[in-house]
Amino acid sequence: KKASRLGPAPSEPLEEVTCDFLISSSHKNLGIRISATDTRDSEIIMGVGLCIQDRATKYRRSFPSGHRTEETVMTSFQHFCGKKSSPGYMYHDGGAELVAASTRLGYNFDTSVPGRHESNAVAEATVKDIYQGTVCAMQEAGFYPEHWPSASEHYCMSYNITERIGENGETAYELFTGEPFTGLSLPYGAKCYFMPTPAQKKTLHRSDTNLQPGLFCGWKLLSGGKFSKAY
Repeated sequence: KKASRLGPAPSEPLEEVTCDFLISSSHKNLGIRISATDTRDSEIIMGVGLCIQDRATKYRRSFPSGHRTEETVMTSFQHFCGKKSSPGYMYHDGGAELVAASTRLGYNFDTSVPGRHESNAVAEATVKDIYQGTVCAMQEAGFYPEHWPSASEHYCMSYNITERIGENGETAYELFTGEPFTGLSLPYGAKCYFMPTPAQKKTLHRSDTNLQPGLFCGWKLLSGGKFSKAY
């Protein structure tokens, strides 16, 4: 395993975790608008994403959010690690929200040197790769930039289930979760057919078929990163 400025790469999942923010260049046109649950806004523009990667397995996630706050960072950390797990060591750039969330959760962490990008090279390289993969996914699908949140999540999961990281050909997903991925692997924006929910069925005409056409945007993951068997 390769070493970096953080030292030799670890061998176990969650032994070391790095993270950094992916921020859209314009919150007005690079974030899809959603109904707000936060009382500060009538709607939220998803213009910020926290990219987290496990160093040992290269498993990564993107967590789009409307705000860069301690609460959103904490939620992302907990969803990445799982309810009963925590990283042995966390490394990030020392942003106020990251420090506050790490401290509140009791994580052991260190920060990079301000103004020296090379001291946070692992996280920044991951963010750059996710950004480029997200852009390519949207262009291939013909989607607008506003859809970058789902595109970034799709790109990360595609990487996790296709990249062979392990010495015996295991994927990043398999190394991180301890089990092989058993779901479908589809391109972002691929045409598909799905079973509508009971609420959606009420809006359909009685003559409509049970299978409805749609566009594939990704996988629903459980806390800790395992596939929930839903898309």
